[in-house]
Amino acid sequence: MAEARIPDIRIVPEPASATLEASAIVVDCLRTAVVRRGRATWVISGGSTPRPLYRELAGRHRGSLDWSKVVFFWADERAVDPTEVASNYGAAAEDMLTPLGVAPERIQRIRGELDTAAALADYESKIVRELGPREAGGSDPTLFDLVLLGVGSDGHTASLFAPVSGGEEGERWVVATEAPSEPVSRFSLTPIALNRCRQVLFLACGRHKAEAVAAVLGGDATRPASWIAPEGGGVTWCLDAAAASWL
Repeated sequence: MAEARIPDIRIVPEPASATLEASAIVVDCLRTAVVRRGRATWVISGGSTPRPLYRELAGRHRGSLDWSKVVFFWADERAVDPTEVASNYGAAAEDMLTPLGVAPERIQRIRGELDTAAALADYESKIVRELGPREAGGSDPTLFDLVLLGVGSDGHTASLFAPVSGGEEGERWVVATEAPSEPVSRFSLTPIALNRCRQVLFLACGRHKAEAVAAVLGGDATRPASWIAPEGGGVTWCLDAAAASWL
């Protein structure tokens, strides 16, 4: 079994610099995947931190790669209608997908407006349809080319919250979870799914993230972000100086 690689930690002065650094990483990873395999599979995240990144990609990097070859997935979603402000899909659509003109068939969102069982079944079926059956193995069992994640001030990532999200999901790729804040009902890819990738990019900014970032990078297994360590894949942390201030 391959060991997870040592994280590549990149520290820049302020959030705008982190956006620029992260956008270069995203473009390079996706463009490489398109060249090598004819398409790229990208898992994106919600929250406020990645929104400037999405706008940067839809603006300055609009012509940096063939976006029609990128298939978009979500690390997590809130159990809300896609038109609601809390929707991770809605934010990404506004900032990036619509400006880039991404075709609907390239958007594999979690349908948070469905009931729990239907939403889970729908998203898992999308993963299977796009990427192959759960049991697919062989020499390259990778699901995703790039996974973009954030980290909460409590150390959570995607919608994986300690202590209940860390192992009982078994071999599932997507699970229902409960957040400590509204909207409580969430859906999230599991560590098993998130770790089947070629590259993870964590993006974190702000002093309120500093303690959690230090704990995760220090190996604190009670912080869900520490569960993301793809075997054979790379992990890059893009931090502003405030988020890195406890390192």
